[in-house]
Amino acid sequence: MKKMVQIISKIITSKWGAKGIIAGWIAIVIILTLVAPPASEHAKSVPVSGLPETAQSVIGNQLESKFYDEQEGTPALFVYTNEGKFGRDELDSVERFTEQVQELGWPEVEAILPFEHVPEEAQSIFLSEDESTLVIPLFLVNGLESSEMSETLSKLEKLSNELLGSTDITLYVSGPAGIAADATGIFANANITLIFISIVLIFVLLIVIYRSPVLALLPLIAAGIVYQVVDRTLGLAGQAGMEIEAQSLSIMSILLFAAITDYALFLTSRFREELQLQENKFIAMQKTVKGVGIAIFFSGATIIGALIVLFLATFQVYRNFAPVFTIAMVIILLAGITLLPAMYLLAGRKAFWPFIPKVEKSNSASLKIWDRISKKVTKKPLVSGLAVLVLFLIMLANVTQVNFSFNLIKSFPEDMPSRIGIELLNEGFLPGEFTPTTAIIDARNTDFVTTERIEKLQAIIADQHGVREVDEIEVSEENEKIVKFDLWFENDPYHINTLNQLEAILNKQQEFLTQVDIPSANMYFIGETAEQVDIKNVNERDLWVLLPLITLVITLLLFWQTKSVIAPLYMVFTILLSYGASLGISYWIFQNLLGHEAISYRIPLYTFVFSVALGVDYSIMLVTRIQEEMRQHSVKKSVQLAIKHTGGVISSAGLILAATFAVLMTQPLLELYMFGFTVALGVLLDTFFVRTILVPAIIIKLDKYSF
Repeated sequence: MKKMVQIISKIITSKWGAKGIIAGWIAIVIILTLVAPPASEHAKSVPVSGLPETAQSVIGNQLESKFYDEQEGTPALFVYTNEGKFGRDELDSVERFTEQVQELGWPEVEAILPFEHVPEEAQSIFLSEDESTLVIPLFLVNGLESSEMSETLSKLEKLSNELLGSTDITLYVSGPAGIAADATGIFANANITLIFISIVLIFVLLIVIYRSPVLALLPLIAAGIVYQVVDRTLGLAGQAGMEIEAQSLSIMSILLFAAITDYALFLTSRFREELQLQENKFIAMQKTVKGVGIAIFFSGATIIGALIVLFLATFQVYRNFAPVFTIAMVIILLAGITLLPAMYLLAGRKAFWPFIPKVEKSNSASLKIWDRISKKVTKKPLVSGLAVLVLFLIMLANVTQVNFSFNLIKSFPEDMPSRIGIELLNEGFLPGEFTPTTAIIDARNTDFVTTERIEKLQAIIADQHGVREVDEIEVSEENEKIVKFDLWFENDPYHINTLNQLEAILNKQQEFLTQVDIPSANMYFIGETAEQVDIKNVNERDLWVLLPLITLVITLLLFWQTKSVIAPLYMVFTILLSYGASLGISYWIFQNLLGHEAISYRIPLYTFVFSVALGVDYSIMLVTRIQEEMRQHSVKKSVQLAIKHTGGVISSAGLILAATFAVLMTQPLLELYMFGFTVALGVLLDTFFVRTILVPAIIIKLDKYSF
């Protein structure tokens, strides 16, 4: 690895090296811009369930599609709410709407409830008890792009409002199609907004840190170049069939600007230090790349290693996350060890204007401040280290109280139409009235299936805790050994109690089948609740498998980087401690200060990947410098010098990284808000407690055994 870094440093500092590297990157940008589409053209706002083919709800859906003439397509619910009660005139207007939709024969519409043909006495089924809310189911054809779905629903909504001609009635389009359309709107300009806010924030912070306009602009120019390369590369991948989730693009843009800025800070700090030791900027950059190039390489490698592990996920949502970020990080890492050094070399000392570094003269007040901090930190390492450890363990303890939400709609803004529509349905109708859970019994492997036995099975399920109602049995016309019936729970389909109640039934299904003398039959459940139960189980499996694997990969990379058996163990331990503490205290804040009962089930894995992989960056930077200083000094003196020389840059990098991820809190999606907050807090804890106090304390106490 050292040889590779030395080769890169020599190439960059050769006569045409820096200019050639920059020209190469610009050429790549031009070529990709001309031949590749933006990644956003292939991004999907709401992914498919992401469940494996072996999931029971997936098998159940396949059985229903094969043996029942069910309506296929993406369902949308047109929810009308009236300030008073729906009268005959308003109902007639809705009838005209459903009739026109059928007459127009829109290719995007698979089917719509023919409300005009529903007898008047039966129309009350679709009216709430107080007759103020009306729901009309509609199905869009499968395979529509998010933008097509959104455009179609907008046209349908416009047509309905024109036919209503009433200001007392408001239409909210909900259901899976409505949620997808609203999500498209949320993410339509999300990346542009996030990039703009990130650029402004990073520029302001860099100006404050360096008080140099050039040093503030160079990382942003580099980030712009890298972003274009990443975006168009992902566009090519999307064109080739790779699935891209819109939310992953939003997080990717944040990661890109944060990582590039981090690497720029590492290089700038060391370059300034070397320029104060010698006049020749080429030699200074050679030593800079040799000094921090390895740290940057392993910093990027740990993130890439963690992301590659996600390819092993059972949950497709996590697997889709992996290629987007892996591609991005590989390009970011290449830029960190080629493009950034080349840009700083060409700028030379002028980049630091108006505080131009001079040989044998240090004009950095930061070094003096961190010199004093390093001496205080290392004076009583045992006391300070134990204080941080106890504090983190207290915060970590709250992780056991974390509740998870599987209700996507709760993550959306309160004024989003699809969310309002769902809430109106929950208020006006019984829980899950239009989203029942369906039980499908496959008895093809037995000759003993009878109507009486199925009715007995149905009665057993109806008697289970939480089940409110069970519908009539429906036998498949294709095969009389395939039967199904709908059931409803006391709570809404996404409530955690509902998920637990269905899971309890699933765990006892073999017992129930045995009780009715058809033990060789199989029973599956489909619907929103069943799908969320499968997601819950798959997510738990992935957490238990992926988190240890990511930890193992990072540990192995640290073994390679430090050439030590002991150092990787305490480095990983402190990072895991920081992650647990940030998750625990974040949930306490969400629950007790912000009033949120649960966090998205995806947050633990996402925050783990970024908190651990990014957090280890600063430990790598610190430990690399300690090992470098140990060639000439004692362990304690080396720790002091390492803190002195890296304290300012790592603290600055941590602040910028935390602030950049905090930008996600400006997005209207609650999941992104919580993710951004948790990662930002974790970075701050790691920067100012783990790297500054805990790791140095451990190294000093271990002394010669540290490495």
